[in-house]
Amino acid sequence: MANSDKKTTVGHTLGLDSPPGCVWQSLRTMLWSMVVCKAAPWILDFAPDLQTLHNLRLSNRAFYSAYQERPLVLIQQALQRSSPTAWELREMGPEHLERPSLALSPALYMTHYRHELYIISRITAILFSPAERNYLSRNSDALGAVTDALIRIWTFCRLFGGGKCREDDWEGQNDWFAGGVQAHEPSGASVSRRIGYSETIDLAPECFGKGNSGGLSTEQTIQVLRMWQLLRQTLRKRITACLDVQSEHDHIERRINQLSFLGLDAVDHVLVSRNPLKDAWRLLEATYNVDRDCLGEGCHRWLADLAACGNCPLGPVSGVHRGDSFSTVAFQ
Repeated sequence: MANSDKKTTVGHTLGLDSPPGCVWQSLRTMLWSMVVCKAAPWILDFAPDLQTLHNLRLSNRAFYSAYQERPLVLIQQALQRSSPTAWELREMGPEHLERPSLALSPALYMTHYRHELYIISRITAILFSPAERNYLSRNSDALGAVTDALIRIWTFCRLFGGGKCREDDWEGQNDWFAGGVQAHEPSGASVSRRIGYSETIDLAPECFGKGNSGGLSTEQTIQVLRMWQLLRQTLRKRITACLDVQSEHDHIERRINQLSFLGLDAVDHVLVSRNPLKDAWRLLEATYNVDRDCLGEGCHRWLADLAACGNCPLGPVSGVHRGDSFSTVAFQ
């Protein structure tokens, strides 16, 4: 009796005690489930973006189980694949650089990522007029160029600004513009070609320069430089509107150099502040700063290197003025 019950249970599981037409349907379903279970981890590994990863995770139990085994790694892979610049910025977050051994939860990682996107979006809204923002909303390539430039500005400031004393690390800065070529080579090969010591290259994290894969092109570098100039111009206008003493005006350029090099979160804080002058001075008192336009200098050095290789048109990059046409300021 026990054996008979066992056979009935197995037969029921495989659908063998069903009508002939249902047997093949049951076998097909079972085989398909086995295939999905084996393929789910591999498919998740190649999710092209975060939205696709989210949709796959919720598609069925096999994908959900595979996702739950390593959610943070899958999120990082999908973000790197869809936006290398945003991924590098996220990996360069203070919580990674200051506490590299800290294991972030997927939820916290995404919270930081959404906050960075929010800052980028808000600064874009401040920098451009309603008509310009309307153009961006209808032109994904133009919006992508602006967003990537702002993200690269923020990444550069995280790497070389914020009191890290790396403003004179020209070799590290050039290597970042080049996509981290030296940083990701075997140590012996990299050191043998160096002109001087670079702390940035020696201590470079895995993500260093990978948002600039292959090196920034002339157009991308000019885009970064012009967005940087526009950002500083907007910041200068916001702060000088609050000044009423000539002696304070005399020092404004030094303050702009210092404040802008703290990163876009600091710049955003001042731009939206009800008391930008007070908040700007408070931020500058809290950290070591430099009295130079380090990113502007870095962009010009990289453009000079590109020109030496025949990849950049000769001549200086013009400054940004509010009267310039939108296409000239943002997209050339």
